[in-house]
Amino acid sequence: MEGAAKVIAAILLFGVFVAAIKAAIILLILAGLIFRTKETAGVLILMGSFPLIGTYPLVAIGVVGLAALTIGWRAIFRPA
Repeated sequence: MEGAAKVIAAILLFGVFVAAIKAAIILLILAGLIFRTKETAGVLILMGSFPLIGTYPLVAIGVVGLAALTIGWRAIFRPA
């Protein structure tokens, strides 16, 4: 193979690698939602709040605070 063909092959291989990683992450999230719904939802809320902190800090604090209140409420008043 010549130099240009190697570069093109490397770019294509990198694209396939990125697509495989994206598919694996999506499947892991779906499996988490099926088997561990509450934990996965909490992690997704937390991960979603990170970009919000930089753009809208008050909204992010509100989302995290609401999630913390909900978790606390359920922990205190959960039926035995």
